[in-house]
Amino acid sequence: MRQLETMKEFFESRAPGYDAHMRDAITFSDEYYRNSVADFPVTDDKVSVLDLGCGTGIELGFFC
Repeated sequence: MRQLETMKEFFESRAPGYDAHMRDAITFSDEYYRNSVADFPVTDDKVSVLDLGCGTGIELGFFC
């Protein structure tokens, strides 16, 4: 019987290529990620963002 990898092993082995995969998998990915943060208000104040979810936080780069 084949031993399954743990969830930690699964995600750690795929994390390095995750962003490239998502950019290839989603048509117009930059537009998609830009739109995912578009409703956040623009401010010169320092803010903290807590990204709760799955993945690497690829969309956080579109805040800048």
